[in-house]
Amino acid sequence: MAWAAREAEEDSDAHFAARAAGHAVATAHVPTHAFGAAAYAIKAAAIHSKNVDGGIIKERDWQLKRLRKIAGVYQPGL
Repeated sequence: MAWAAREAEEDSDAHFAARAAGHAVATAHVPTHAFGAAAYAIKAAAIHSKNVDGGIIKERDWQLKRLRKIAGVYQPGL
């Protein structure tokens, strides 16, 4: 994963997606790496969408909706 992030263009969607994957894998040994995975995924999606502000909001909302569904938390409107 570090290799993929290093090889990708700096601050590109591929760069942040590789970092997100690396942090997701690292969650197995340090659970708080999950926060980094989520943050890098948000950055990757935002840059990929070409609408950074809208992309950040859309990806963050998607992540929260999935987490709430997994946790069994009802959130009206989500």
